[in-house]
Amino acid sequence: MPSWLADLSDWAPITLEALNKAAQQFSPIGGPDAWPRGCRVGRRIMNGEAVSPDEFGNEFVTGYLNAWRSRFPHSEARGLLDAMMECRDDILVLPAHLVEIEVTHLPRVALAFERIAAVPRAASTTPSKVLSTMAPAALVIWDQPIADHYGFAKNAAGYARFLWCMRNTARRLCQDSVGRCDRVGTTELERLATPPERGKPLPLAKLLDEWNWMSITLNKNR
Repeated sequence: MPSWLADLSDWAPITLEALNKAAQQFSPIGGPDAWPRGCRVGRRIMNGEAVSPDEFGNEFVTGYLNAWRSRFPHSEARGLLDAMMECRDDILVLPAHLVEIEVTHLPRVALAFERIAAVPRAASTTPSKVLSTMAPAALVIWDQPIADHYGFAKNAAGYARFLWCMRNTARRLCQDSVGRCDRVGTTELERLATPPERGKPLPLAKLLDEWNWMSITLNKNR
């Protein structure tokens, strides 16, 4: 077992009210369509459906990654698409929900992260943005200010530790807010934390991403 799996006890003190407030504020800043567009492509890849390089470039690179200022070059779009397809088996073994992630899943998460990070011109934040579209209810997006805030290295091992921190946070939120930290509890928490104007409940993994971005990244960039 990798040495970086030792002492995984971190969690962030986030409340249900804070999640809801961040989701209200994030929508106009993050853009309402970018992440769903990325998730549609990620879901097709996970389902084993064919995605053409042109479609991938338009929908995923332009419509999602670069809508979030990733500046990922279209010349590397085919390599990224291939890497996502190579990650499919790593992601398929993960549970559907963040609260169900176990330590034994983290090496597969780290391996998938490394596959995406190996694509030329992929920034340190690109792998989490990509992988979140393939498992939107299980994997949390991060960026450099968020990694710095939590004190994790900006690499595969650091991301796996960050994910464990978010898993522990999600379980505490579910237990404190609705009294249970299983799928039923997660579904109820997502319903309570998602503002009505956002439509159907957002995955808890996405709600945590938006809290991190509003509370950490936005303040860092001001």
